[in-house]
Amino acid sequence: VVVAPPFVYVDQVKNSLTDRIDISAQNSWVSKGGAFTGEI
Repeated sequence: VVVAPPFVYVDQVKNSLTDRIDISAQNSWVSKGGAFTGEI
């Protein structure tokens, strides 16, 4: 099982997970076209 919480909760969720659950994160960008990612 993989969970992908909003970035502001990643640390809190990571600390509460068991060994059978992994964490994922996704970023985004405000541009209208293309495959864009951004960083926090």
